[in-house]
Amino acid sequence: MLSSTAMTVSLLVSQGLLLAVAAGTLFALHRLKRQVSQQEKRHSAAMRTLQDDFAALCDGAGGVGDHLYHVERYLHRLSERQDQADMNDPSYQSFDYAVRLVKGGAAVEQIMADCGLARSEAELIMMLNRTDKVAS
Repeated sequence: MLSSTAMTVSLLVSQGLLLAVAAGTLFALHRLKRQVSQQEKRHSAAMRTLQDDFAALCDGAGGVGDHLYHVERYLHRLSERQDQADMNDPSYQSFDYAVRLVKGGAAVEQIMADCGLARSEAELIMMLNRTDKVAS
C-alpha cells in the first residue's frame, strides 16, 4: 500500500488538477460571456438601425402615397377635360357622325361628302364599324 505521504501528495496533485480545470472552465465561461455581450451589443445596434430604416421607409411610402393620390386626381380631371374638348372638336364630331352613317349603311362617297373626310379615312371607318362584319 501507499504510504500516507504518497497519498497526501497524490491527493494534493488531484486537487491541484481539479483547481486548474475549474479555473480554466471559469476563464472560458468569462470569455464566452464577454463574447455574447459584445454580440448582443452589435445585434442591438443593428436592430436600431433596421428600425430607423424601416421608419424612414414608412414615412417615405406615406409621402409617395399622398403624391400618387394627387397625381391620380389631376390625371382624372385632365382626362375629363380632354373628353369635353374632344366632344367640342368638329373633327371628332365628324368621325362620330361618320360612324353613325356607316352603321346606317352609307357608301364611302356619301361619308366623304357629308363628313369632309379623305377616302382612306372613310374606308377605315367603314372597315372598323361595319355591321355586317364576317365572323372569324
